[in-house]
Amino acid sequence: MLSALLIAIQTLTRIPLPMLEARVDSRTLARSALFYPLVGAMLGLMGLAVYGLLNLVLPQSIVALALVAFWALLTGGLHEDGLADTFDAFGSQRSREDILRVLKDSHIGTYGVVALILAIVSRWQLLALVRPAEIPFALLASQVLPRAGMVALAYFAGAATNGSGGLLAKSLGPGHVAGAVLLALATLVPLWTFRPLVPAAVCLLLVALLRGYFQRKIGGITGDCLGAANQLQEIGILLVVVAWDTL
Repeated sequence: MLSALLIAIQTLTRIPLPMLEARVDSRTLARSALFYPLVGAMLGLMGLAVYGLLNLVLPQSIVALALVAFWALLTGGLHEDGLADTFDAFGSQRSREDILRVLKDSHIGTYGVVALILAIVSRWQLLALVRPAEIPFALLASQVLPRAGMVALAYFAGAATNGSGGLLAKSLGPGHVAGAVLLALATLVPLWTFRPLVPAAVCLLLVALLRGYFQRKIGGITGDCLGAANQLQEIGILLVVVAWDTL
């Protein structure tokens, strides 16, 4: 299980850790998915520490931008890259073969640039609008729930290729999905009683919609698709938190 946790951290972040000597098999890869929400919790707590320090001297709008940059640094822009590649591929191409070809291309096009700008600005502005009292929940939920959603999407959509995302999808079973979701909810319940169920429902809806779309277009998911799903779920969660305060 320690190896699975290290794999999860190495997969989702750029935090330096001791490299694993043994070859990662499908069983360990699947187990690592159970820890994806814990990696999200780690990122959320680190973001909360950054917020607490910067909020002493800077307005919340600037702190919010710093948080987006901080998370991108910790993850190496992994999910942002997936979002850009996904929008480039699905926005500019029609056939499955052309979509997969663009997904493998490291260059970024117009669709990807626009999607990336909109995603960064959306997350920045939504974080700036969250009431200080709700910041702990917002920072943790926006990092924990999407990573459980990634596991669910990988399992239910299946693999489109034999890349990293496809290998994860092929290794997962229903128990891994249930474990990741339950762990994510258990992490958040103490902060906001029943309210984690509301953003969790938003994530579930997005996962269902993306599953149908990706299966129809390319027959499953790739690693880039999972990165895009992470970003879209994060935006959805922050929208829920901000909207909840206005009710």
